[in-house]
Amino acid sequence: MQFDAFHSLLEDPSHIVRSLLAFGVCKISAVCCRECIPAEVVKTLLTSLIQKHAWDGSNNEVRLPVIKGFAFMVDYRLSHTLLQTARPKLCQLIHDKVDRVRLAVTDLLLKVKTLRAIKFWTLVPLSSARQARGGQFHGGKAACTAAVQQLHASRQAT
Repeated sequence: MQFDAFHSLLEDPSHIVRSLLAFGVCKISAVCCRECIPAEVVKTLLTSLIQKHAWDGSNNEVRLPVIKGFAFMVDYRLSHTLLQTARPKLCQLIHDKVDRVRLAVTDLLLKVKTLRAIKFWTLVPLSSARQARGGQFHGGKAACTAAVQQLHASRQAT
């Protein structure tokens, strides 16, 4: 099948190939959702990203594009049903040891916050977000703190 290349490249030993493909799969899934790619293929690829690549312990350069890819998908309304099962698992990465990954998760939450159908605080309790914010941030502390404060403020307003 023509989509087997995606599966084999997701298993590539090079983290660069896996990271490029992780974002690419999300982008293709969002843009071509239900038009060019069979739903079962998309579901299989996204499941692989969620279960394996979002938790890739060998390199954070693979985890980061997965989160950014799913954040990209939020902009495409037709892909929201594909994201329903992914979001809770991805949002657990707010406790990742890498600042950039935690910041990407807060960015994902900020994008999800714009959707009326999903309440972002059901994905990551604000106490968890605050706890992650209080972790050992280096370069991303101010940005993550601001993001969590923005999330908290919008939760208070609703």
